[in-house]
Amino acid sequence: MTKNSHFTTLTINVNDLSKDKFFVSVNENGIRKLLKNLDLKGIKLYLELSKCPSQKNNKVLSIKRTFLNNWKKGKRIPIDVIEFICKNFNINTFDIQKEIIEIYTKSSKNSWKTNFPIVLNKDFFIISEAIRTEGCIIKGKVKDKIQGLAISNKDIFLIKLIESKIKNLEISDKCFSKLLNVYAYPNKEQRIIRVLENSTNKEIHFKQTKDRLVFLEQIKGYNINKSYTLHFKEGKTKLKVRVNENNIVTTNSDLHSTAYITLQIYNQVFARFFSEIFSIPFGIGSKKTFTIDFLFDINRLSKDILKEIINIVISCEGCIVNYKGTRSMRIKMGSINYLKKFQQILSIFKIESRIYNKNKERLYILEIFRKNNLIKINNLIDFYVKYKKIQLVEALNSYNLNRIPHYEASKFYLSLIRKHEPTTIKELSKKTNTKYETLVGQLIRLDKKGLVEKEGKVFNGKGTTPWIYRLSKKGVKCLENQKYIPLHR
Repeated sequence: MTKNSHFTTLTINVNDLSKDKFFVSVNENGIRKLLKNLDLKGIKLYLELSKCPSQKNNKVLSIKRTFLNNWKKGKRIPIDVIEFICKNFNINTFDIQKEIIEIYTKSSKNSWKTNFPIVLNKDFFIISEAIRTEGCIIKGKVKDKIQGLAISNKDIFLIKLIESKIKNLEISDKCFSKLLNVYAYPNKEQRIIRVLENSTNKEIHFKQTKDRLVFLEQIKGYNINKSYTLHFKEGKTKLKVRVNENNIVTTNSDLHSTAYITLQIYNQVFARFFSEIFSIPFGIGSKKTFTIDFLFDINRLSKDILKEIINIVISCEGCIVNYKGTRSMRIKMGSINYLKKFQQILSIFKIESRIYNKNKERLYILEIFRKNNLIKINNLIDFYVKYKKIQLVEALNSYNLNRIPHYEASKFYLSLIRKHEPTTIKELSKKTNTKYETLVGQLIRLDKKGLVEKEGKVFNGKGTTPWIYRLSKKGVKCLENQKYIPLHR
């Protein structure tokens, strides 16, 4: 791995890859350079090549046949074979690597089309930290074999972002697959006997343990609006899955339930690269959860890359706390080493945090607290996950809720009302993912100040219709003139 002295660029050369696991294809110009001084007729060259680690189990005549049939045409050449030729025939390896057009692993069907040196830009770090914190490298059935990558989340915008970053690195559409994961929690007596997808009447394979029902369905796009019927021995119930206004996958059912998307990328080469270069272990479970670490020298990374790391980790694992006077951002993980590295990254931007182990659990918590630290986070990054941005702004504005004149809080809530007016409190709560109780208190306060108008509360014979809110002229003026913490993506 090559690093420059200004800590802004990290590059991967071909000789940084594992020589026994990666193969490369070279264009015609590169092959001419490699073959220029080689004698391919005798057996001497192939005897020497048999000493390369990648050829240790191959017979000399087999190596010769492979050379003449494939390597001579630039197809799937082991890296150590290229290094041997360059070293012994006075060829510059860095000159040859410019002619490489794609890389493979030994058994991979798909290649990864890339150019050397590979510059580790922001896209690589967004992908790597998403895998490390919210995904995995999919293991194959054979030991030490990789199938691809998987990243899971409820936030559609985040999944789309990661998909776009991977496509930026020349991974073909045919490598992508999307799964809708649905979890429901019936009572112990409610044994599920059948799950049907209502639009097609298709029977869905499911798995039920003592307290949990799980089923998966492959989907083509992100416009999710699914309805399922869960059949018990006696009776049935419906479960709906859709994407709400904040791009979050949500469920609606009589049973407690949840759902999320898993983006799968079936490219062994790409997955192997991230496993080795970014030191991400295979699979899921305790080996990954408690041992993940960030092995790059943080001081060698540009601030732009460090900002992306902060953004993706908070987007994947961050939780905004705003409850009973406690305002903070928390990240919970099994690996204290990773949290310590993340803490170091935060400190570069003068953001203070602490790490603690609550009630001697196996999981550790990194907490960012105090208003000035939360403001620094808010100003530093524009969160990929919209609802966490809203929650952070709400927490920051709540510092001023008991102080006159409440400029920041007033303008924040007025901006929400103007965006969705005319609206009821219930509608506003759903559309902005804001607590209903919080909005009740805020709208009462804004109403007393004459910043909002309300109408429409009448008895219709069955019950009372809710108040419908919109901004007053005074509220519009306040929104245009007072300062506040901006809410944007």
